[in-house]
Amino acid sequence: FPENGKPNFDIWARSLKDGKLSEPIQISNSPESDVWPVAATDSQGEVWVAWQGARERTFRIIERHRTKDGWSTERQVSPQKGNCWAPAIAVKRIWPDEIITKTPGTRVAIAWDTYDKGDYDVWVREFHGGEPKPARPVANTPDYEARPALTYDRDGALWVSWEKSGPTWGKDWGALVKDKGIGLYRDRQIGLAVLKDGKWMQPAAGFESALPGAVKRKNQKNVRVPALEPGGESRKAGEEAEAAKNFAHNNLARIVADSTGRVWLFARARQNDFRSPLGSLWLNWATYLDGDHWVGPILVPHSDNLLYNTPVVLASPQGGLVILHSTDHRQDRHVVKKAGAGNASLESGSDPFDNDLYVSRLTAPAPAQAAKLIAAKSPPAEDAAPSPATVGERADIARCRDYRAKIGGKELQILRGEFHRHTEISGDGGNDGPLEDMWRYAVDVAAMDWLGCGDHDNGGGREYPWWLTQKTTDAFLLPGAFDPMYTYERSVRYPEGHRNVVFARRGIRTLPRLPKTEEATPGHAPDTQMLYKYLRHFDGVCASHTSATDMGTDWRDWDAEREPMVEIYQGARQNYERPGAPRCPTENDAIGGWRPKGFVNLALQKGYKFSFESSSDHGSTHISYALVYAEENTREAIVAAMKKRHTYAATDNIVADFRCGEHMMGDEFTTAEAPKFRIHLEGTAPFSKVVFVKDDVEVFTATPDKAQCDVEWTDPQPTTGKTSYYYVRGEQKDGELVWASPMWITLKAAK
Repeated sequence: FPENGKPNFDIWARSLKDGKLSEPIQISNSPESDVWPVAATDSQGEVWVAWQGARERTFRIIERHRTKDGWSTERQVSPQKGNCWAPAIAVKRIWPDEIITKTPGTRVAIAWDTYDKGDYDVWVREFHGGEPKPARPVANTPDYEARPALTYDRDGALWVSWEKSGPTWGKDWGALVKDKGIGLYRDRQIGLAVLKDGKWMQPAAGFESALPGAVKRKNQKNVRVPALEPGGESRKAGEEAEAAKNFAHNNLARIVADSTGRVWLFARARQNDFRSPLGSLWLNWATYLDGDHWVGPILVPHSDNLLYNTPVVLASPQGGLVILHSTDHRQDRHVVKKAGAGNASLESGSDPFDNDLYVSRLTAPAPAQAAKLIAAKSPPAEDAAPSPATVGERADIARCRDYRAKIGGKELQILRGEFHRHTEISGDGGNDGPLEDMWRYAVDVAAMDWLGCGDHDNGGGREYPWWLTQKTTDAFLLPGAFDPMYTYERSVRYPEGHRNVVFARRGIRTLPRLPKTEEATPGHAPDTQMLYKYLRHFDGVCASHTSATDMGTDWRDWDAEREPMVEIYQGARQNYERPGAPRCPTENDAIGGWRPKGFVNLALQKGYKFSFESSSDHGSTHISYALVYAEENTREAIVAAMKKRHTYAATDNIVADFRCGEHMMGDEFTTAEAPKFRIHLEGTAPFSKVVFVKDDVEVFTATPDKAQCDVEWTDPQPTTGKTSYYYVRGEQKDGELVWASPMWITLKAAK
């Protein structure tokens, strides 16, 4: 952190010679973040470093390398205008037994993935003798293709592996929206290509059967995987675990050629529906190519850990591989024993889980059989353009970002985001994917202006996942373009309710629990009151979510200053506005339980003053947004706007500007005249209905049949001395919704 307190990550290096470390060397020097360094030594002994660096609020792939004159100047490797991620590096080694007839030139390859055209694609650029060759695509389809790894074999062929999933990754997906997108962790496999003599090749034999996560059931297409979270069990016991078996999961490919020329492929595979207190289980597996077939899977022991936990794999000059890997022991310490039973236990107050490092060696029978390659069946397309859907969505997002509302002499902008996303760090997040995928989704797929991680207590209150979440919240900051918040979910069962908390500053620890309040116990809940004190002390805010479910509340508690918002709609479940409203639950169709005392309209009738927001929760993507009217795109401005209740909720990129005179949604004021309202809407499809609600009654409905419209309405029967609340729900013909937050208006008596 520089002296101005603004987060900024840079790349540093030290060399080790004769057992001594050099002084630190600063490799990058930019006011924007530089992260994800990878390094290798070329055949001349010079070090190359590549990394993911933000430049002009966009992630690029950048490199520097040592020369005889010192470090080269910074050079951009990736040519794309869109964000680029996950650099990988490889060099053509000269093995001790190789006979060299002339001085070899250095060969270095750097690969990455990019969202340039609206889906992730893998690219590579080679450097011969330090000079760059043109960047070229490796995998350039509409599918999800990301996180490359690469290696040169002894013949100089370049092998590239990557993760792959289907098209529309991260697009519309949720409880009530199907077949429009793919959740962030529904299906994950490995791609592989070989660049030899300038032509794309592939192994003659497929490796899929040699990895454990390749088998999936035929009925996987339309399975909805409901969330399971503490206090929010799904309607059908075991439904999530059963559905998870329908999807195949081989992740985080690593590829290495050993000194014999044998090519090894590594993947991190999900182990069925196993779940520990730390979450689901992933292990490292290996396979190697032996001529015309793959041998495997080979388990790497002591590799049970988070999904996003990559081993270091090095080829030894003596043959075989050396692997450095870690475990948090989630597989062998998941059974909690009683205190005094001989092992540390959660019940005795100690945590049995911790991370440890292991070293393993892998060898295979000699001699290595030459890899049998054939021409690539689907060579990468050199040119590919964004799809019409991508072009249309980018225009919708630009419309939201460009909109300005002038209120009280201030110009406010709409900032799209949410703060209820989960990752594998949550104990019930096995179907949510790694933390990095959440940031990719926010920055690229949904092109949000801010986002907050909603993992439960940032990983159960444990030190490492809390630190990791805090760190990545800063590492992927793009000031003024993407300003993520420090957030987490605090899950307390009905009648207290789950709440998501939001902070603008780093370093605030999660809050432990008091004993749960029973529904029959009258009065305030001590734990919720403690939460409000905590938020006052650290200047945070919170919002209740899925309020009419078993994760919800009977509205026994509220704090005007610290709970200014409510999650009215959730992509993983339903709308909790009021019975009978679109997408609302009924007693016979309530995802997460039926608790009708938790509908938002009942809180509003009690006099609680909330603005609306919508979020995703487990699995759901791209169908729920919390939109904030803020003065600028900073964390501080976002929290300030939340406190003023200047937010609204939508299921798509919809502009909503709801006013009464000089006041806007979220405001509370007094007037001497009958309130006259105007709402301006800019949707993604024509609006079939624009519904005005006063004091829980739908008092006026317009049918504009336009995507952009202005609707006015004056209350014909205001009551002197009474405070009434008014809000608007917009319904598009395609079913997408927007909720403009209430205003609270008191009509004063005429003089």
